[in-house]
Amino acid sequence: MLDALPANDVRYAIIDIFYDTNEGSRTEIFFIAWAPDTAAIKRKMLCASSKDALKNALQGIRNHIQATCKADLDLDAIISEKTKSK
Repeated sequence: MLDALPANDVRYAIIDIFYDTNEGSRTEIFFIAWAPDTAAIKRKMLCASSKDALKNALQGIRNHIQATCKADLDLDAIISEKTKSK
């Protein structure tokens, strides 16, 4: 997925992440707002202003990530944070 994200433009993505915990296998759907620091200010503002309306339309998705660099989308870190919050 990371290779599909442009270095200089914004994107939204919905991903389904499968992971294992001590209680067994889990799956979680995540809404991602990708707005890299290198994107044009106008594009980042458009992404930020429309993000909430899109999130509200996608009822049932409880996991949201605002990413400004690919390190924000590190799968191990996302899973670690998710399992820590349960």
